[in-house]
Amino acid sequence: EATLGLSEVGRAEVIAAAEAQLAACVKKRELAPSGCGFSISNPEGVKLKPSTMRWSVRSGADELDSAVVRLDHPGSATVDVDIAVRGSVRGTDGSRWQASVRLNRLRADLTGDEVTVQFG
Repeated sequence: EATLGLSEVGRAEVIAAAEAQLAACVKKRELAPSGCGFSISNPEGVKLKPSTMRWSVRSGADELDSAVVRLDHPGSATVDVDIAVRGSVRGTDGSRWQASVRLNRLRADLTGDEVTVQFG
């Protein structure tokens, strides 16, 4: 009987891609960065200034090293995470806004030359 599994090298590639994606996501000055799993929307009556957007990881990123990577099928893997992200941004009227988001899962695409990751 055969079972399909992810090698230690494959697991390490998924974790490295996740860490790189998370680092890239928090550097973005966007209200809803693509593939990052977090966003902030304009509150009613207020327009936000994306150039003032700042994202930061509050907790959970350190646990990626010990995360369990599950192979869904040969081209995809999933990892349950608990990562807290906070965003702060200013409105065009000078107001300040914050968002707190918890990322629960990441999906890794294993079909390309490099592993790509999206948070959700």
